[in-house]
Amino acid sequence: PVARIASGADPVLALAITPNGSGFATGTRRGAVEFFDFSRPYPVNEWGGIPGPPTALQVSADGRYALTGDVSGTLRWWDSQTKGAARDFAGTPAPLLAATLLESAGMVFSLGGDGGVRQWKTADGLLAGAVLTPAASNLAVAPDGKSVFVGGQDGWVRKLEWPPTAPQPLGTHNDVASSVHVSPDGKWIASGGVDARVLLYQSEDGKNVRAFADGPGRITTIAFSGDSARLVAAGEAGAVKVWNVADGAAVSTHGGHTGAVLGVATHPKAAEFATAGADGTMRLWNLTPATQTLAGHTQPALRVSLSPDGKTAWSVSADRTLRGWNTGDGKLARTVEKLPASPGPLGVSGDGRWSVLGDAAGDLSTWSSTDGAAQPVAGAHLAAITAVARDPQGQGWLSAGADGMVKLRTVPPTAAELLAGLPAAAGVIAVSG
Repeated sequence: PVARIASGADPVLALAITPNGSGFATGTRRGAVEFFDFSRPYPVNEWGGIPGPPTALQVSADGRYALTGDVSGTLRWWDSQTKGAARDFAGTPAPLLAATLLESAGMVFSLGGDGGVRQWKTADGLLAGAVLTPAASNLAVAPDGKSVFVGGQDGWVRKLEWPPTAPQPLGTHNDVASSVHVSPDGKWIASGGVDARVLLYQSEDGKNVRAFADGPGRITTIAFSGDSARLVAAGEAGAVKVWNVADGAAVSTHGGHTGAVLGVATHPKAAEFATAGADGTMRLWNLTPATQTLAGHTQPALRVSLSPDGKTAWSVSADRTLRGWNTGDGKLARTVEKLPASPGPLGVSGDGRWSVLGDAAGDLSTWSSTDGAAQPVAGAHLAAITAVARDPQGQGWLSAGADGMVKLRTVPPTAAELLAGLPAAAGVIAVSG
């Protein structure tokens, strides 16, 4: 993860990133709301007094207000200036399972354990609409406030037009639909279930688009990225998976929590997201994958070596080619063909200008990274070369062979200096930094 932030031993049950992206807030089992700044790994503000363990948390765009829902059925509006409750939204007879603040429309939505979806006006706190659905577990609201999506304990995801109309079934899970989320652009709906499935629907017509493959197990929570391009899903085992929304391709998998991930919040602008876990920690992650794919070999890649400055990577393959890559953009910079049939260990010189390759015949070859010029050293060893290592301080190069010899030479090659005659094959070699 980008950062690991500990809030204490108390489990974090709710998590929200502030709309301006400057920090985030958490709700803990002891009934407290803690505010964090991304630049500091400790709370900068704390409010107490949530009647029960929180089930929902959201922060207003200006960071002044927060909305919490809890298992006591209390839906509360908090003011950071007074550090206290500004208003309770009345009319929630059952424990709250989810709550959403739609600030642009002046609406607050909640989902109760009785299956009731309710909406209030933020201006005066008056109840403006309500509808009962089959037993449900999660709630999401479209940005325009005209569509509400409910994940049911029967595995169905239902779409409600708002003001309320009859629910529209979208799709089904084989167990409880534990999480549902609407993309920020309003085009997509996603649902996650205890059946470990993550499903995607079109918001306009409710069409089931796809099931995402290889999820993180039994789903606890899901969230779209701020640009609606990626979907994040978290599971009971602590794993987190990220996919591309457009094609369903897997982007990355993350691990680190020692228990269930109970909350996921994505940054509204940056390619980052935060997770909150039952282990009492919050973690910050990058949405973008930390790896590049360097494609070009037509057969298995056998060896790889990185230049000391990290700018060039060299690989050798069973296709008998040596390829050099620019690590900055992943582009192929150099290809050397017709290598020995049995290439061995591969390395890069201390200044990054030369790649060195040993083979099963005991020959050592070097190639210039600038012009591809080759300088072979036939018979460098009397048997297969088993290891090569560079001198990080200069041009020295060590090679070890099955002939029991360890030799030091410079790159480009000159006459070798015999360092040791071992009683058996030398299989590993290393140089101190």
